[in-house]
Amino acid sequence: MEANWLEIYSFLQLSYADRIKLRCSCRMLNDVEKLISSKPKYSPLKPIPKGSYTSFPHPNHATLRGLTNRLNELPRDGSITLPSLLFIANGVYDEQGEYVNIQIPISIFGESKEGVQIIGGLYITGKKEEDVFLSDCTVTGSEDMGVYGNMGASVHLKNVCVEKCRGHGVLVTSTKRNTMTDCNINNNKYIGVYVKKGCMTIEGSATTIHQNLTSGETGWYGLQAGCDSSITLKSLKKELISTYNGLRCLSFMSYLTTGDYGGPGEIKTVTKHYGEPFKAEELSIGANLYARWKTNGTFYPGKITKIKTDGTYDIKFDDGDERKNVPLNEMLNNVTNRVSKLIQSYLDKNTKKKTDGTYNIKFDDGDEIKNVPRNKMLNMISSKMSNESKNRCVMFNNVTNRISKVIHKFWR
Repeated sequence: MEANWLEIYSFLQLSYADRIKLRCSCRMLNDVEKLISSKPKYSPLKPIPKGSYTSFPHPNHATLRGLTNRLNELPRDGSITLPSLLFIANGVYDEQGEYVNIQIPISIFGESKEGVQIIGGLYITGKKEEDVFLSDCTVTGSEDMGVYGNMGASVHLKNVCVEKCRGHGVLVTSTKRNTMTDCNINNNKYIGVYVKKGCMTIEGSATTIHQNLTSGETGWYGLQAGCDSSITLKSLKKELISTYNGLRCLSFMSYLTTGDYGGPGEIKTVTKHYGEPFKAEELSIGANLYARWKTNGTFYPGKITKIKTDGTYDIKFDDGDERKNVPLNEMLNNVTNRVSKLIQSYLDKNTKKKTDGTYNIKFDDGDEIKNVPRNKMLNMISSKMSNESKNRCVMFNNVTNRISKVIHKFWR
């Protein structure tokens, strides 16, 4: 039987996290892991590193706070192997509404979102180059914030519920790589998700930010980007995921929401893979791609002409311009070849570059706009298309309306 499961493991190529979860839930699978450890040549899977994980409940620590405090105290000089994974079995863990302190890079995953309930909050610090991952659990009843990432490691939440906290639901401060996937941030006293002097990417169709601001405070939002902050929604709309925040009853069957989303920072929606960098191994000289023509500029089609030892690339754009030292995160991988060809075909047909670097644009209805700067060209095209009647919408080689909208969204 163990040999059969060993074949299944080898075929599926399970991650350490998945294997630990299975090992903790089944004695037979635990025996399979012992077989892998004792006879590594029997399987292509590497044995789970000794001491690389721990679990809770723990025989030496009555509370989750006690366990994480002990982990925080362990030396980080390489003298011992620090746990990188923490598995939490189903159960209700009463931390008396206090913070579970996390100061080390670690991945914490529960047995299930509904089954693991932490009555308290998570206070995450550490170093800025580190990451803390939390998945498949519920954080509830904190006397302060539910999940608070404060000027340290970036926070990554997946399939997590944060509810009924007496502060903000999720607050991250001065960290740039935060992510939140398929999370439910509901019924917290103040802001649901608050990004302050940092960045966060939110994705997943199961995401909800509902009925926060139960205190009735005004001037705050369910989803809030603070000063010098940005929140990026991947294939999500803020109007749909953040609703009924600051709900007030005006009269019978009459309600008012005081703020679902806002703040002085930026909240933007992009396509699923927008802005994701290529992997270096995917690129070669001559590869077709889209790259920014300058830092924070518009994306344009081009090819790689040189791969440099410092991890940057020289790009020659299809219109003849060049840009050197382009980093991976300024090259897009989400435009299909078909759409790329349609865009390029339209640009080749309808635009003409002048010696002064500007462009003349000729539209299919005969109109022409001259001396358009490069960084304004596509906005001008989009504006023109939005004003065209349906029977004139023949640009981009008679592309369907659906693809046209995708193209417009991409170029914006």
